[in-house]
Amino acid sequence: MRYVDRSLVGEPASLAVDASDGARERVRAEAHYAQVPEPKNSYSFKAYKNDDVKDALRTLFHGKCAYCEIRYEGSQPVDVEHYRPKGGIEEVPGHRGYWWLAASWTNLLPSCIDCNRRRRQVSADYDMSPDELEVAHANLDNAEPGGKQNAFPTFDEVWAEPNEDLEQLEKPLLIDPTRTDPSQFFVWPNAEISVVLASPQGMQSDYPCAEMSIDIYALNRIGLVQARLEMRQDLDLHLQLLRMNAEDAMAADGERRAQLINRLTEHIVALRKRYEDPKHAFSTMLSAHLDAFENELAQLLY
Repeated sequence: MRYVDRSLVGEPASLAVDASDGARERVRAEAHYAQVPEPKNSYSFKAYKNDDVKDALRTLFHGKCAYCEIRYEGSQPVDVEHYRPKGGIEEVPGHRGYWWLAASWTNLLPSCIDCNRRRRQVSADYDMSPDELEVAHANLDNAEPGGKQNAFPTFDEVWAEPNEDLEQLEKPLLIDPTRTDPSQFFVWPNAEISVVLASPQGMQSDYPCAEMSIDIYALNRIGLVQARLEMRQDLDLHLQLLRMNAEDAMAADGERRAQLINRLTEHIVALRKRYEDPKHAFSTMLSAHLDAFENELAQLLY
């Protein structure tokens, strides 16, 4: 998960203006929920699924899931996800959800199916080996459900109703990467597999946000960890060659040593340009892996 500045992409036309599809739906939804007795069924929203909304989210997130950074376009349609769920809140039986935000641009994120929908998910442990990942995947039938769906936990178990001030009343426990920089909450250990952990270096009051987001978004589900591992192994092929170059630099001296170190630096810059690009899948994890490698080189060479 990486921070994305929502202001870089304008609000889609079908949600933006007073006469837009989204505005008309909100008026109809208000009338729907104002009925007496209150209707049992939720209002069926459609505007948030418009093509211009999907296109804007694709541009904003480069065709990647807002939560796990997987590139969804190659294998599945995007789920237009409501950060604050529109049809109910899992933690509050009877709450109708944030229906008044169903067509709000600032409440929409692109998500892969596994982050957004409630499905059985096996999560990886920190000390698992790749072989153990395969064994764990075989126990999918016994797995616990994962994926956000209508989950929206808060710190103090307070949830807003229509016309109430969300920012004043609520303290969400889930991270929205367009509102908060996730880098302050997560750490990527330099382990054999690529699991994401809650960072104890974060502010203590915010620490539960990391753990809850990892759990609710299923950010360590087996298939996702395997995909990250493959990407990291691809990067490791480059890094292994650079380690060999570093050994040559250690054995050299004078001008030759300086030339080899400059060449190492140029290669690392090139790798960062490729793997840290916001368009690249799992760019946050790969950036952390490059940071760890540069620290390793510094200890070897200086």
